[in-house]
Amino acid sequence: MNKIIVFNILELVGLYKQGFSLRAISGIFGVSRKFIRSALLGSGSEIRSKNDQCFADSKNRNLYKYFDVIDSRSKAYWLGFILADGSVFSTKGTMEFGLALKDVDHLQSFASIFGEDVSRNRNRCRYSIYSSYFCKRLIGLGIVPRKTYIDDTTIFDNIPNEFMNSFILGFMDGDGSVYMDKRRNNYIVVNFSGRKSIL
Repeated sequence: MNKIIVFNILELVGLYKQGFSLRAISGIFGVSRKFIRSALLGSGSEIRSKNDQCFADSKNRNLYKYFDVIDSRSKAYWLGFILADGSVFSTKGTMEFGLALKDVDHLQSFASIFGEDVSRNRNRCRYSIYSSYFCKRLIGLGIVPRKTYIDDTTIFDNIPNEFMNSFILGFMDGDGSVYMDKRRNNYIVVNFSGRKSIL
C-alpha cells in the first residue's frame, strides 16, 4: 500500500532555515531524509554541508535553552506573553504565535532572540519554534497545551518574585488593555481577560 504524505513545504523550508537537520525534519514529518532532501531541492533551497549542519544544530539547541533559568525581566516578560498569546503543541514539539499584523514588530522582537524572522501575510503574522526540548521546558514551567481549557496556575510558582511584575506585563500585553473611559470622566481602565484562576 502506498503512503500518502501531506505537508506544508513552507513549514519544511522554515524548519531547515532555522537550522534543523535533515534527520530532525524527517523525524518531525515521519518521512525519510532522502524525501526531505528532495523536497528542499525542489523548493530551490541549498543543502548545507555537514559542518554547517552541525554548527546550526548546536546553535539552535543552545538558543532553545533560553527559558532554562528565569534570571531576567526579559525572560519573565516573554513567558507572560507566551502564556497569554502563545500555543504549545507537545505532540508536534512546537510553540507558535499567530497574531494580528499590527503586532508584527512586537512579535519580531521575540523572534530576534533566536536570530529568526516572523512570517506574515495580508492580515496575520506568525512565528513558530520547532523544538521538543523548548516545548517540554514551557510545559514544565506551567504553560501547557490547550491552556485555555486547563485550570493551572503552576507558572506563578516558577517566576522569581523580583521579576513577577515583568511577567504580569507580558501577560497584559497579550491579553490585557489600557484605555480611557470617556463615559466615566476619562477614568483610566486596566482590563485583563483570561481564566479566572489566572486572573
